[in-house]
Amino acid sequence: MVNNGPTAGGFVSAGLVQIVQRLAPGGIEVLALELARRLPGTNPIFSLDGDTQSLVGAWSALAHAGPVEGFAKAPGLRPGLVVSLAARLRALKPRAVLVHHIGPLLYGGLAARLAGVPVLSYVEHDSWHYDAPRQRTLTAALARIVRPQVVAVSQAVAAVSRTVMPGAAVRVIANAVDTERFQPAPRAAARAALGLPAEGPLVGAAGRLEPVKGHDVLLRAMVEVPHARLALIGEGSARDTLRQLADQLGVAERVHFLGHRGDMPQVLPALDLFCLPSRNEGLPL
Repeated sequence: MVNNGPTAGGFVSAGLVQIVQRLAPGGIEVLALELARRLPGTNPIFSLDGDTQSLVGAWSALAHAGPVEGFAKAPGLRPGLVVSLAARLRALKPRAVLVHHIGPLLYGGLAARLAGVPVLSYVEHDSWHYDAPRQRTLTAALARIVRPQVVAVSQAVAAVSRTVMPGAAVRVIANAVDTERFQPAPRAAARAALGLPAEGPLVGAAGRLEPVKGHDVLLRAMVEVPHARLALIGEGSARDTLRQLADQLGVAERVHFLGHRGDMPQVLPALDLFCLPSRNEGLPL
């Protein structure tokens, strides 16, 4: 069920409310959808950026997800968004609020405290953004003000989080793989379904097409393996730049841009080698 906006009806109570920056295809967002689906009861997801209709229109998986609300945050600091979020949380009366990353901690954390939500948890998915002093200062201040339970996806992220938020009890809950969904399958059938050549080595990478994911490094590496092909699964702002780079490197004929896929258990068996060239990851699983 998809709610039509922050002021629309459709559900009147919630178990867990998750808050993300923008509900678009990505690792954090897929995790949020899976968590909402697997937990009992109704578990809405709030997106600070984007309105509900545009979010659902851009990601078909949301049409079959649980309640989704977009709050259409405008650029810049928006104190009024805290008030809007708090009003929705008071109406829903969730048992807990789970915020992913710093923006949702700022707006969602303050809103959860204003609304009197019993449990507030903050998940830190990576630590590279703490290289920016402003990010460290803001996170430290918010941790003192809203006092969230802090969860890190790896020991490395937890170590940095403890230095940024001294005194906070940081618990590690590592990312995991659902081995019932992700299982070996015939390679030929998987490639045929994707329209990929049946023969020859195939390297694959899945992730947002953004500079931090390092797909440019992988494209340059393909020059050194002229007998192999590359499948890039994902969408992002760097798509056109990566296509141009593939042309410049002379590997474009061997690179397949597959776009966002919601069927990764069926895609992965097509690969001979999975490569994660990210420049930064919280837990490169």
